[in-house]
Parts: sequence; C-alpha cells; structure tokens
Amino acid sequence: MNEHTGERNPQLSTLITLGTLILIVGILLLSGEAWQIVRGMATQRQQWQYAIEAPRDEDLSKRLRELGTGGWEIVSARRAGSETGGKMEYAYEMILRRPSDITDALLPPTPAPR
Repeated sequence: MNEHTGERNPQLSTLITLGTLILIVGILLLSGEAWQIVRGMATQRQQWQYAIEAPRDEDLSKRLRELGTGGWEIVSARRAGSETGGKMEYAYEMILRRPSDITDALLPPTPAPR
C-alpha cells in the first residue's frame, strides 16, 4: 500500500496471491501422496507360498538355479548330514518362499532325488 495515496501495489498483491495458491496446491499434493502411501501400506500385504527342499550337495547348484528361475528365494538353510548304510550323506535343508501370485511349472518345488 502506498502511504501517500492509499493504493495497493498490484504487483505485490499478485505475487502474494500466487505464492498462497502455490503453497495451498503443494500442501494438497503432499497430503494426497502421504495418504496414498499410508493406504497402500495398509492394504497391500504380501502373500507368500512356502516350501521345504533338501537337495544333496552335488545337486545343490542345479536345484538353486531351477528354484530361482521359478521365483523362489531362500528364507533359511542349514547343512545336514545323515548316515545311510554306514555312509554319511549331506544335504542342504532349505525353507523357501515366493510371492503367491507367481504360478509356473515349479509349483510346488520338485524335491531333489534322495
């Protein structure tokens, strides 16, 4: 406002209005994005398929490639040994999982021969 004439500065008024509008639009956009994130987190829970495998040591690499191609990932694994006919045999006991929306020929995983 001009002190002498009592008139408003039109450029300043336009700038203030434009700044306020940008601020309001920004707040609305950010709150909308935040709501989408919160809503998405609450409703999109991942569902999993689980399987257990125990391939022998010599079959491990091949079987891991097959399982990986089918979308399976290892949750837990341990190397276990058992005695059969006086001979020790070792295998990797694995718990596997993959998203339940994946379907293919490896559903459920094919156990490795013993």
